[in-house]
Amino acid sequence: MPLEDVDANVVRARLFELVDDEGRVRARMAPRDDADSVGLEFYERDGTVRLALGINLEGTTVIDLKDEAGLTRARLGVESAGTPTVFSLRNAADRLLAQIALHDEESTALTLSDERGNRLIQVAVFGEGDASIHVNDTVVR
Repeated sequence: MPLEDVDANVVRARLFELVDDEGRVRARMAPRDDADSVGLEFYERDGTVRLALGINLEGTTVIDLKDEAGLTRARLGVESAGTPTVFSLRNAADRLLAQIALHDEESTALTLSDERGNRLIQVAVFGEGDASIHVNDTVVR
């Protein structure tokens, strides 16, 4: 970059890391390997990712809240076109326990699952005021 194009108010880099007094990385912002997505991660002192924000190749934005082991426990995602919007909760085995989804601008659903991820209850509301409730009581164990 020619010197005359340098702006003293702008910092440009491929990777940003925030480190603590001991030199441990506490936050990192960088493009992903595909170079079309980008992420921002926040770390515990031991290096475990606890919060991740990103935009993937398809333009979906995601916020992942992680537990002390680094497993995603809650996720909020929005597709590039705005739908479906999803909020999900997972257990330590990475199985979906609950999900709220906006499938289009008029349809929403709430899904509740057991500890194995088997869908037990789904409540949906559709455009024009239609609604449904599905209860699955025949789960294969």
